[in-house]
Amino acid sequence: MKFKKNDFYQRLEQHKLIAVVNDPSQIEKVIKYKEHISAVTLMTGNILTVKRYIDILQKEEIPVILHIEKIEGLKADHYGVDFIIEYVKPFGILTTKKSVMKQAKSKGAFVIQMVFLFDTGIYHNILDSLDDIKVDMLEIMPCRATDLLEEIVRLSPVPVVTGGLLTDIRYAKEALSIGVASLATTNVEIWKRGVYGLLNE
Repeated sequence: MKFKKNDFYQRLEQHKLIAVVNDPSQIEKVIKYKEHISAVTLMTGNILTVKRYIDILQKEEIPVILHIEKIEGLKADHYGVDFIIEYVKPFGILTTKKSVMKQAKSKGAFVIQMVFLFDTGIYHNILDSLDDIKVDMLEIMPCRATDLLEEIVRLSPVPVVTGGLLTDIRYAKEALSIGVASLATTNVEIWKRGVYGLLNE
């Protein structure tokens, strides 16, 4: 199934939840709770299985964002990116690598840049680069750095997603309160209850 960017953004607004799948056994649960889920970030599989996983999910009308560096047997170079976009056909690509971002964008892909806030230097680099951003969305990890995240969300010209270390519901609520477009999490309890279910508790 072919997803359009605007339709994806509408799904984010509706559900504010990206399910992160790091084991094939979780695919069944994603489908079970899909009414609460905007999309899936797929972080598992290899070059022999990844297309099948994506086809299963997208047949269920769930957009799949592929973390290209997590796919076994795939080299994240020019040919690897082309293979994913032209043959595997996820909705989007998630990556930390600028070379992958550039190649994926040149092929017309929806691209999400993942950034880990290890220190204040990375934080300031993000702020300094926002005026020249070339991706469609940012994913900032971890979600608990809400004071830093709030400023990024305020200044970013593209939607900001956050996740990582969502071990307690209060962290999800704090992240949502600062205006992130979506949470990205492996937490099945959040998939089950949905973001708006959490906010109403």
